[in-house]
Amino acid sequence: MLVGLFLLTQIFFDASCCMAHRVIAITNCADSIPALVEVQSFIESLDAGSANTVRAYEKALTDLVEFVAERKRVRPAAVLYLDINRVALEAFGRRLSSRFSTATVSSRIGAIKAFTRYMAEKHDIANRGSVLEIPTKVIRKPKGLSATQYRALLATSKRLEPRNSFLLDLLRLTGMRCEEARCATLGQISDDFRFLVDIVGKGEKLRTIPISANLRRSLMRYMEWRQQWPTRPEYPLLVSAYGYRQRNPDTLRMGSKTIWTVVNDAMTKSGIPKGLAHPHTLRHTFAYHTLDLLGQRTNNPTRALEMLAQLLGHSDIEMTLRYVTSDEQLIGEYMEELA
Repeated sequence: MLVGLFLLTQIFFDASCCMAHRVIAITNCADSIPALVEVQSFIESLDAGSANTVRAYEKALTDLVEFVAERKRVRPAAVLYLDINRVALEAFGRRLSSRFSTATVSSRIGAIKAFTRYMAEKHDIANRGSVLEIPTKVIRKPKGLSATQYRALLATSKRLEPRNSFLLDLLRLTGMRCEEARCATLGQISDDFRFLVDIVGKGEKLRTIPISANLRRSLMRYMEWRQQWPTRPEYPLLVSAYGYRQRNPDTLRMGSKTIWTVVNDAMTKSGIPKGLAHPHTLRHTFAYHTLDLLGQRTNNPTRALEMLAQLLGHSDIEMTLRYVTSDEQLIGEYMEELA
């Protein structure tokens, strides 16, 4: 009986010591806060980022917390910032490298480093993300459509309903990002139907996009069909009646998934391979065609690149240089000319 009582006392003492060690370890306010709470606080601080960027950051950080929870055999809600230590970060980095492409790994580690930098500044603590290294990206030329594929898509587009046909024309003739097209409003069409103004790109960067004669004709046809819906300036350019509530412009806006589905279906019907059947392929195709045209018109490759960067909304012209070459040395030479 006395032995049993002694053992119980010893177990209680050991457990108390372990708890005490953990309490002592949590000397910083940040360490005692659930990691998901800090992740949410960080995500809310990204109000200037694009919707896609915010979603990507949230996914990367949620995956990190779930990974740590799995290692500790606790629920994600029970993971503290204390648990996101050097060992956990390095292990998560190894998992990313074993499962994803270099580009995806770079993106996710970039999100984690941004989060740990935010935590360091907010709580005046060391930046734990410094143990992670962003892998060097391999520069690849983006894939656009061939002339044959492009013609096949045009033929398919003519057989679609007015909204879907205009959507394809808008993406292929402006190089707009999917989210930019989705968020455009009627009020952003200039009075003479020659420009889309104040289009919001990545990093809240604004730009004006010219409306070509071909796109203008497509727009006019689409606007005739669109008359069945509200046409006030604050209402979306691209509409979807699903879930629409009167006097609420956002509920009439076409969803990202709907845009992807329309483009994917049209490309699939045109015989375009699955790997190319997505909206961004139209942006790449626009970039190649426009760069070629600008090069011929200006007879100045450097000026043509600068104009294309402006049209695409690139803040870094290195992004635009991908459409010229994948040779890093040659890109460096171009940068010297542009400086």
